[in-house]
Amino acid sequence: MTKCNKLFFVLTVAIVFYPIQNFAQEIQIDHIISVFPDLDKTIRDYENIGFSVKKGFLHKNGLLNAHIKFSNNSYYELMSVQGEPKDTLAKFYKANIKNGGGLFLAISGISTKKMESILTQLNQDFEVSRTNNWSYITFPENSDLAHIFFIEYHPKLKGDLKLPTHKNGVHKINHIVIEGNDSVAAFFKKLGLKPKDTRSYSSTESIMRFATNTGDIILLPRKKTSNRYRVKTISFGDHNGKEILKLNLQ
Repeated sequence: MTKCNKLFFVLTVAIVFYPIQNFAQEIQIDHIISVFPDLDKTIRDYENIGFSVKKGFLHKNGLLNAHIKFSNNSYYELMSVQGEPKDTLAKFYKANIKNGGGLFLAISGISTKKMESILTQLNQDFEVSRTNNWSYITFPENSDLAHIFFIEYHPKLKGDLKLPTHKNGVHKINHIVIEGNDSVAAFFKKLGLKPKDTRSYSSTESIMRFATNTGDIILLPRKKTSNRYRVKTISFGDHNGKEILKLNLQ
């Protein structure tokens, strides 16, 4: 191979493999959403266990939210519905209030265009929604990915300049536990996330742990029932990753 050809080969490898090498590092837990019947009571409950909670605002569709934010820009969103729901999304939350608990894992870190390409390769049905501040990708309610959505923030959208300090010493999400099956595992793997730990769950199934830079995602197999898959647990930790508390979202 000539010197020129060698250089062309190196450049080609760098161009082809650079995005793949960095892909998994970009995917992250953006936020978790849980739904509650009484948001004011929920805020008091979380403040009583040492969280600083920032109340959101009443949206036109009837959704009312609050946020628990962390220094790595991930957060935990507390959601409720005030009055009669005005659209399909608000009606969905209203219908699930009686069940309570974790409804969604939101992931981010790559472009909407990249995510659309990945989902097309996986033959997954999805819907893209765009607003002035962000773009969403969501999945049909009968999809194995219905409890997951993707969000891309537009550059002009800025986060809080001053993040809250939590009295309980929590600085980040250590890990979350979500339900899923082989389709969900295949989705995470296609995003470039590799299982860093696998434990036997049954003779035919395993629990898989995927690492992101804002916390790990632990995939717990469950047989599909009439209820959708859910987010089951959040573990919160300090700067060093020592667990401070764990919340069961059921």
